[in-house]
Amino acid sequence: MIHEFLHINCRMQLLMESLLQDMMFYNLDWLQHLQCSIVHLQKTKKIIVQLMEP
Repeated sequence: MIHEFLHINCRMQLLMESLLQDMMFYNLDWLQHLQCSIVHLQKTKKIIVQLMEP
C-alpha cells in the first residue's frame, strides 16, 4: 500500500515537473488562461447558486 502510494507520488512529481516546464514555456498564455478559467468558474458558480435557490 505504502509502496503504491510512493509510486503514485513519484509519477505525480514527474508530471508536475513536466507541466512546470510547459508553464515556463507558455508562461503568459497559461496565466491568462488560468485567470479566464477562474473568472469563468466564479460566474458559473454564481449561476448555479442562483438556480439552486428556491
